[in-house]
Amino acid sequence: LLYSFWTVREWDVVRVWNVANYRDVFSSPVYPQLILRSLGVGVATAVLSVVVVYPLAYTLAFRLEKYRDLILFLLAISLFGNYVVRIYAWRSILSSNGLVNYVLMALGLADGPRSYLMYTPWAVVLVLLNVYIPFATLPIFSALLNIERDLLDAASDLGANPLRTFLQVTLPLSMPGVVAAFIFIFLLAAGDFVTPEL
Repeated sequence: LLYSFWTVREWDVVRVWNVANYRDVFSSPVYPQLILRSLGVGVATAVLSVVVVYPLAYTLAFRLEKYRDLILFLLAISLFGNYVVRIYAWRSILSSNGLVNYVLMALGLADGPRSYLMYTPWAVVLVLLNVYIPFATLPIFSALLNIERDLLDAASDLGANPLRTFLQVTLPLSMPGVVAAFIFIFLLAAGDFVTPEL
C-alpha cells in the first residue's frame, strides 16, 4: 500500500509522498473499466471453478476412495507445469489454426478458420479455469473429507433421501471449503496479468 503513494523515476522508486497515482486512476476512464473487467473475470472464473470442481471433489471424497490418491497425485503434478507454457498451449489450441477450429471445421460447424476464440474474456476465463482447477479442488475436497459420515448416516436413518441429505447436510458443511476456494480463485484470477496478455 505504501508503494502506491510513491513514484517511479528512471526505474527507481522515489520515496516521496505522492497522490498522483490515485489521481490518475480516478480521473482516467480507462482504469475503472480495467478494474471492472478484472473483477468480472475473477468472479466468472471463481464461480465456474467451484461449479466444475465441486462434483469432482465430492466424487473423490465419497465415491472414488480406491483411486483418490492417484487422482490427487495427478492434480498435484499439474501444479508443477510451467504456467506460461500452459497458457501458450491454450493459445495454440484456441488459435485460428488450432485444435478447436480444426474440430469445428471437421464437424461442418465452421466453413473456415475463426479468430473469435482468441482474445476474448471467455478465452481468458477458460484458460484461468484450467490453470486454477487444482487450487479449487483441494479446499473443497478437504471440507468434504472432514464431514463425519455419522451425520450422513443419521440423516438417512431419519428418512432423508440422498438429495435432501446433500442439500441439508453435505452442502452446508462443505461451504467453508467452497468459500475458501471461491476467494482463493477470485484473488488469483482477478490479479492475473499474464493470461490476458497472451
